[in-house]
Amino acid sequence: MSKILIHTLGSSGDFNPFMALALELRRRGHTVSWAVSPKFAEKARAQGFEASVAGVDPDWESDMLRRMLAAHLTEPIRIMFKEVLIPAIVPATLAIEPLAREADLFISHTI
Repeated sequence: MSKILIHTLGSSGDFNPFMALALELRRRGHTVSWAVSPKFAEKARAQGFEASVAGVDPDWESDMLRRMLAAHLTEPIRIMFKEVLIPAIVPATLAIEPLAREADLFISHTI
């Protein structure tokens, strides 16, 4: 069977659908591992998966979250991309690259 690496950035809304996929892939006999933030690495390990840290956990108690909640409809998206997602791309890529070389399939999502 295949060795599959799953990567996701973001919140539980990003992680949870991938967890459902990972559980089904494992049930079908594939070896699934994760490259995610520390919080989600813990969750993946709790389900019995191998997980490597690729990224950081956002500080949801930060000034950024307060600004996102106080802003008009499109401003939170700009803040999230500028301050969280775009800065996370290079460090995540550096962490993921050696892991992906060992995988038969790499699954991620667009941001």
